[in-house]
Amino acid sequence: MFYNNLHQAFHHGKKTLGDLYNGAMKYAGQLDHAFNVGKRLYGAIHPLLGSGANKAIMSGIQQIDEGRHAVVSHHNNIENHLNRIRKTVPEIGL
Repeated sequence: MFYNNLHQAFHHGKKTLGDLYNGAMKYAGQLDHAFNVGKRLYGAIHPLLGSGANKAIMSGIQQIDEGRHAVVSHHNNIENHLNRIRKTVPEIGL
């Protein structure tokens, strides 16, 4: 009986974490798409803006790109750890 409860708890936790992760990835993809649209829009209108506005916008774009790089690095690190766990302990079914 204890094994069934433990198995159900593990399965429920794994499903919940997977759903949260997939939802976050979907949201991040939508956010990335919005930033790409914004960058293209800025590329079209930047000659109309003053140098101060261009400098501020370019600083924001650089920060977004740095943040994106950090998120992608963490995602790749998590995927590498998960794949290592899947190869080492396939019995847990991750």
